[in-house]
Amino acid sequence: MATIDTIADRSAGSAVAGKAYFETSTNKFIVYNGSSWLEFHSDGTGSAFTYNLTESVGLSTAPLLHLDASELSLADGNPVTSWADKSGNGYNFTSSASNAPVFRASGLLGHKTVQFDGIDDYLSNSSVLSQFSSQNVTLIAVYNDHANSTFCDLFDTGSQAGGDRLSPDYSSAFLSARINAVTENFAKPASGNNIFGLKVNSGTSSYELFYNKASQYQVSSYSFGVTSVMSIGGGNSSYALNGEISEILLFNEVISDADWNTIHEYLSIKYFTPNISTLSGSYVLDSSYTVSESPTFHFCPESEYLFKADGSLASSNDDKILAWRDKAVGNILAAHSTALSPALKTSHINGKNALYFDGSNLLSGSGVQSSFENTNGDSTIIFAFDANGDSSADPIAFPAAGGARLIQGGAIGYMSTLRGARLSAKSHGVNINAPHITTITTSSSQNSYKIFGNGGSAVTEENFSNPGWNGKKNHFKVGGASATAYTLTGYIYEIIFFDSALSDADLNVVGNYLGVKYGINYNNI
Repeated sequence: MATIDTIADRSAGSAVAGKAYFETSTNKFIVYNGSSWLEFHSDGTGSAFTYNLTESVGLSTAPLLHLDASELSLADGNPVTSWADKSGNGYNFTSSASNAPVFRASGLLGHKTVQFDGIDDYLSNSSVLSQFSSQNVTLIAVYNDHANSTFCDLFDTGSQAGGDRLSPDYSSAFLSARINAVTENFAKPASGNNIFGLKVNSGTSSYELFYNKASQYQVSSYSFGVTSVMSIGGGNSSYALNGEISEILLFNEVISDADWNTIHEYLSIKYFTPNISTLSGSYVLDSSYTVSESPTFHFCPESEYLFKADGSLASSNDDKILAWRDKAVGNILAAHSTALSPALKTSHINGKNALYFDGSNLLSGSGVQSSFENTNGDSTIIFAFDANGDSSADPIAFPAAGGARLIQGGAIGYMSTLRGARLSAKSHGVNINAPHITTITTSSSQNSYKIFGNGGSAVTEENFSNPGWNGKKNHFKVGGASATAYTLTGYIYEIIFFDSALSDADLNVVGNYLGVKYGINYNNI
């Protein structure tokens, strides 16, 4: 039997690069990489983790089940007849060849995943659900719903007949009677990779469902109950998943907030999912400009926020951008597939980067709306872009109302940005042949909807006749109203959104920051 060398202290004696040692002074396993020491699993003392997600990221408790598609050793397109449990507990999920999903070496967002056909694919295990006698659950999973289904089946776990449905107001996960007719906090994420979460706490009688770490709803009245077999992807053929499942962690306990946050951060980095948090107080735009309120999201084109399909940072001209991470709170805009990815243009304007959309590119923020705090209609969006002569485009579609577009010709548009219904033939104030800053504000208290072009006076000002607008129910798109409707052939520089109506002073702080950064002449409002 092989043994591992011990070392009293990593500073004592010489070490061989690439060799593992057990450090007796700290009770840790360490590896010397030729210049520094790396710490791995230990015996549980010191700062070690109970369960490691990566060599440097871990949890204080171990999952009952951990399925990770990146651990599968299969060729692209091969059937997944067995998905091994990474936790070490042996709860492997299996399927017959005829019902097996397939392995994808590169899913829609570029990572390894398991793809279900929406017809009869599923995987199951007949023993894991016997471990929930305490009636406590934490379930976290990364999925991508290709079909944007109203109802689809991620998990069959509860004894309620009819299967679990991804739509939260029909949830029966771990229940003997499904929950329905509840008030949802925001629209179910519609595209891209997203994180489904569930906590069942018998101690407080709480059943809470999440998307991307944001609470979709919570109820105190529910009926716990599990079936004998847990299925993923399509145990109920009526609501089979047409899409991907990439990773699942299941615990038979309510994990700590710290572990909950650690898992979401780990999955967000790995799969380009939103990782929602909120800010308060002032917000530093750069060393010269600070706005008194914090944005809900802030997308800027520096390379550290731009990701390619292989997960690496985009840095070269014409790199395809699969995901754009929000600087402020970690939201994600992502292409639904690599074919929809815009291109990075380095040092494009005033020495700064830009994203080029060629008329067939689209980024969408399916989880953005779950971070909104204020949904009474007060809002501000400020974005810098270049329409590049495009005379029919909706560069920012939020929401995407039928037939709406900011630009329809050189002077007017049919805009619905921050509105539930479009305005007809109103001035957009955009010079479609030059870099530009558009500011749109809505205020329920002032009963106003205003559009500004490079600051100055409002080019369009209307009564705020849409008090039912609710940002949490709408998805955010960049580059067009859809992949085929009013798409932009031009450049997007930067986007900043506040779910409040900014003061004129703050509007000018943001406007001048963008003007100086991109060399655009901005006039104070």
